[in-house]
Amino acid sequence: MSEQTVKEFRPVFFVGMPSGSAHPNQKAAEAFYLKITQKHRGRVVLVANTSSSLCHNFNILWSAGLNFPGVTHFGMLHDDVVPAAEWWIDVLYDEMVATNADVVSAVNAIKDGKGLTTTGVACVDDEYDYRRLTTKEVTQLPPTFGYDDLPDKFKEGREVFLINTGCWIADVRKPWWREMTDAGTYRFCFQQHHRISFDETERKPVVEFAPEDWLFSRYCHEVGAKVMATTKAVTFHQGNTGYPAHYGWGDCDTDTEAIEFHKTKPLAIERLLV
Repeated sequence: MSEQTVKEFRPVFFVGMPSGSAHPNQKAAEAFYLKITQKHRGRVVLVANTSSSLCHNFNILWSAGLNFPGVTHFGMLHDDVVPAAEWWIDVLYDEMVATNADVVSAVNAIKDGKGLTTTGVACVDDEYDYRRLTTKEVTQLPPTFGYDDLPDKFKEGREVFLINTGCWIADVRKPWWREMTDAGTYRFCFQQHHRISFDETERKPVVEFAPEDWLFSRYCHEVGAKVMATTKAVTFHQGNTGYPAHYGWGDCDTDTEAIEFHKTKPLAIERLLV
């Protein structure tokens, strides 16, 4: 591709906001409708959709984006994720170009006091074997990073780079997004996996969950997509307060500490006698 061709390329974005209640956080809505881009005005299509089924909602927006005429990039902003700076699509796209990535995701914190993010690593053959980055660990990495930027002691045999779908973009010109199965369905769609295993040591059931963003990450790994995470697109995950991911905070320095912390604080269940 010549330098002239590169300069002439102008991306077209289809950006979706999935909502479960049709009442998004006000600041998230402002970021979606008013503060999304400065560089790519006139080439961004915004579509919000409401559904109580999270993955169904994602798939409606994703399929609409794939089939929108002329689209080159798909983006998503959750209705409880607030980009701190204006023009967040510009930030994500600039990082995509700079790193030659296929997918770029903003690091997003989990809404509790531990300081965990939903960026991490997982085993190829076990979707329930994972390790999440804490915000304290994220601050030790480059502002935009991928699997190769993680220290070996963090990976520990886990080869899949996990990202979040709260604020992200993907280059949908890549052929793997439209690959079909023998049954005539798309190879990729958003889904979640659940299971209940049994802890032989503690003699109790253990509820396990593989969320849609990590299954999305696993598909990216399977097809060889280059995936990057960034703290340049600063986000606040809105709960009872805004949870940031761009500086170190929280009760836990590592995910191992967070898991042990969870074990010591079992779910509080009230027994009601009627």
